[in-house]
Amino acid sequence: MDFCSLRNIPVLDAHIHLPYPSQIQDLERLTHEMGIDRINLVSTPDIEAVNHNPTVLQYKALHPTTTYICGGLDHFSVQSNPARMPEAFAQQVIALSAAGFDGLKLLESKPIARKMINIPLDGPIYAPMWAEMEKLAFPVVWHVADPEEFWDPEKCPDWVKKSGWFLWGWHLPALKETLYSEVEAIVQPLSEIKSNSGPFLFLVRGSSACGGLFGCAPNVCFDLTPGSEMFFNLHGRPGSDERFFIRVSNRLIFVRDTGPAPSINRTCP
Repeated sequence: MDFCSLRNIPVLDAHIHLPYPSQIQDLERLTHEMGIDRINLVSTPDIEAVNHNPTVLQYKALHPTTTYICGGLDHFSVQSNPARMPEAFAQQVIALSAAGFDGLKLLESKPIARKMINIPLDGPIYAPMWAEMEKLAFPVVWHVADPEEFWDPEKCPDWVKKSGWFLWGWHLPALKETLYSEVEAIVQPLSEIKSNSGPFLFLVRGSSACGGLFGCAPNVCFDLTPGSEMFFNLHGRPGSDERFFIRVSNRLIFVRDTGPAPSINRTCP
């Protein structure tokens, strides 16, 4: 295959992190050099800055026709008054939409974030938020679970251990299945919410499970964040996984899930 010929295909990178305003020029240069036509910036919680909403909103103001943005929730302002959480999260979604955000980014279903926040996704606290998102047809991009390798001290990469995402001692089946069941309970009845679940829900060990979620939730898409464990797992089942990818190809989204890192030298003209 002539991979250089793929350079003429319009590209939308649907998952880029932009934490700080000082990185705006780096991202502008990166998208130009890589030939990325449109991008979707996602905001995540930040202990020092609450979240990255201001930065991604600033970038969209500079590039309104080529940029989508998914905002993050502000947990810090509502934690002191738990009784107000349901109303507060719903109002935050309304405010995000009014401010020009195109969707919501949820990191709350990543295990390390769930451990800190500990709010069930399908429980009463988030219920008004989901109702407002349904009214607004407000998409959600969320990180659900983690690779199984993160629970295994023998297979867990060193960078994961250093980052604090190592999950040794957490009960793998119970936690992952809890998160998956919560996601299914949310996306099935909400027909107006477009859901992009990445990175592939860390279900690449079982494409049948992915297919099951596709079947029961027609608005769900998966992004192809290229985690290293994905390539190893797919390598063991080339035939069945190829058929699965072809069957659901219209619901797979290209992403790099990176920040404005410096680009590398291109070999294509």
